[in-house]
Amino acid sequence: MKILFVWPCNTNANWVPLGISILSALAKKEGHEVDFFDTTFYRITHRGYVDTTKESVKQGQYIKTDFEKIINFQDKTFEDVSSEFQKKVSTFNPDIIAMSLMTQFYELGKDLLASLKGEALNIPVVVGGPHAQVAAEEILQGNCFHIACIGEGEEPFISLLEKMERGQDYTTIPGLWVKTSKGLIKNETSVMRNLNENPCPDLEIFDDRYFYQPYLTGVYRIASYEMQRGCPYKCTYCINEFLQKNVRGKGKYSRRRDISKVIADLKVFKEKYKLEIIRYVDETFLLLPEEELIDFGEMYKSEIGLPFFITTRPESITTKKAQILSDMGCSAVSIGIEHGNPVLREKVLGRKMSDESIIAGFKNLRDCCIRSSGYNLLGIPQETRKTLFDTVMLNRKADPDSITAFLLFPYRKTAIHTLSIEKGFITSEFNDEIPFHDFRDSVLNLPDLSKEELSGFKRVFAPYVYLPKFLYPLIERGEKDDDAGNEISLKLNEIVLDLQKNRESTKVQLSILESLRRSKQKS
Repeated sequence: MKILFVWPCNTNANWVPLGISILSALAKKEGHEVDFFDTTFYRITHRGYVDTTKESVKQGQYIKTDFEKIINFQDKTFEDVSSEFQKKVSTFNPDIIAMSLMTQFYELGKDLLASLKGEALNIPVVVGGPHAQVAAEEILQGNCFHIACIGEGEEPFISLLEKMERGQDYTTIPGLWVKTSKGLIKNETSVMRNLNENPCPDLEIFDDRYFYQPYLTGVYRIASYEMQRGCPYKCTYCINEFLQKNVRGKGKYSRRRDISKVIADLKVFKEKYKLEIIRYVDETFLLLPEEELIDFGEMYKSEIGLPFFITTRPESITTKKAQILSDMGCSAVSIGIEHGNPVLREKVLGRKMSDESIIAGFKNLRDCCIRSSGYNLLGIPQETRKTLFDTVMLNRKADPDSITAFLLFPYRKTAIHTLSIEKGFITSEFNDEIPFHDFRDSVLNLPDLSKEELSGFKRVFAPYVYLPKFLYPLIERGEKDDDAGNEISLKLNEIVLDLQKNRESTKVQLSILESLRRSKQKS
């Protein structure tokens, strides 16, 4: 069987899609031939475009680097890209097209498939990824997609390939919804995958530019890795609660890969792809019990020895765990603060944690000179200007080394999507397939704040957090979307980024990375 994987990325976020890397490894293991088409390195003038990297720098979220010069993104029209896609399909002539979709990728992915002509229209298309799990029925109503994976993809995908190759009926495979001439067949979800049964992810099919990522003031070779899968929490803005319900009775939801297999995979990554940093994508890395973290840390330090990034919850960062991370070589930790008002944080966002635990988590990292980044959500239901400043003040107390602020987006199948409809913040016809929503105005119609006010506040969120309060009148002027306001916000965010460069943890981590590079060059 010949499988063409498709990743219709429209954000220039050049992180390897882990689902595709695992499915490709499984397919190759079974003797199938694979190829890959993606749009990550194109700036496509199709349904709007925002340069996400430049926007993040302008809003004081990322330090400017030479990333874009190294990556060399190319400007393309949709017609250019669809022509390349048609050529790839024609020359490779796949037996099946497998597309992975984030919600914001759906429109581009659908339009690429719609551009196919002739015999290519007869190629079956299977779709997976988060959007397939929450919108399978809608996706399969059109003419572009034929099969949807409604849960984890490993078991259903390999079964699908096997049955297709043998010419057998595949309409009853658990985990797949299949469109037939008689209607849509909705099978139950498949059992939870034992992560130890997965091979090492296949990174060979990806462009080498996927391994270059901006960090601090430089660009490094970085790859993502999944050690644990299945977040046990139920934040209202995330689809995890929906996913948990969807697979109930199918096995343990939160799982981890054996440490020995993780180390073996990372050895391959390090040696084959000349990596400088590992990025763990586990949603809450410090779910690992302390004893297991110690065991893993000892093996990681002696056999891998690369700096790494993690994401975790603030209350999981104890003094002891922060020290273990430091001993392992952890360079940076991303943490969801989300909101500064404790009532809204718990009642609206489902984040049951105290201000004190958030502040303590960041302090524990700071004491170990591990760089921290705080994530925040603005424009949530019941938001007012006062609660926006609650979030500013909690960030000032927690003192992360960098911050990111997003405007809340109510994805379907989340509790906050339901709440937003019930309260009239969005209509039932709301389209969550809007590209680049993180950099647009808020999509919620809130009673106490306009979309323009939220967009303006987001532009200067970082200056409010990091600069002295006597500058607040000037910062407030920077909220205005006019020539003077835009110039003020840009200059203030430049000052913020300069401050971030001189923070102690930033200087320590830069020194470590530079030392490792020098040692590598000597060897």
